[in-house]
Amino acid sequence: MRRGLLAFGIIFLLTISIASAGFLTYYGKVEGIAKVKGPRFYASCTSVDSNIVYKLLINDNSTGDCTPREFTDGSLKWFLSDSLGISSFYPANYSFYVKAKADKPGQILHLELWITDKEGNKKEGGLICDANINITTNETFSSYSAYCMSNSLTLNENDRIAWIMTGGAFTGKYYIDVSHGNTRIEVDKA
Repeated sequence: MRRGLLAFGIIFLLTISIASAGFLTYYGKVEGIAKVKGPRFYASCTSVDSNIVYKLLINDNSTGDCTPREFTDGSLKWFLSDSLGISSFYPANYSFYVKAKADKPGQILHLELWITDKEGNKKEGGLICDANINITTNETFSSYSAYCMSNSLTLNENDRIAWIMTGGAFTGKYYIDVSHGNTRIEVDKA
């Protein structure tokens, strides 16, 4: 009788485990949603080849601590990334964050985002988007933001991103604080 009961117990446990495995195979599917952040581009203190072009770091907030970048109207400040290494990019919203001041309040800082070739030359039709910021302070640095959108991008794997800043007045002077990630672009899928 004991052996029969033991055999019945083993067969019962095997049957339950097989049924449970079948039940989990059918009903035990795990599903989830992952939110992926888009890239961030940080204006850096590192000069590329002159006092006009600086590095634009991708997902790297080690921008350093440096004196503010300074320029006058009629001149440009470029921040140029390394090659992106991708062939396309999704439609996106670009949020520009700039810590700045100007010699006179009310000056307009124009921001452009471009696709460039591997040498850093603007590509024809390569303007991704642009926006303006009204600089309201001249004594202390303030944080400003602006936004723009773009459609999907078709890229060459050697293409780069250039963030170009220009002044909107004729005699104004601008100061941009790029230390510690203060001046950056955040990208989100549109």
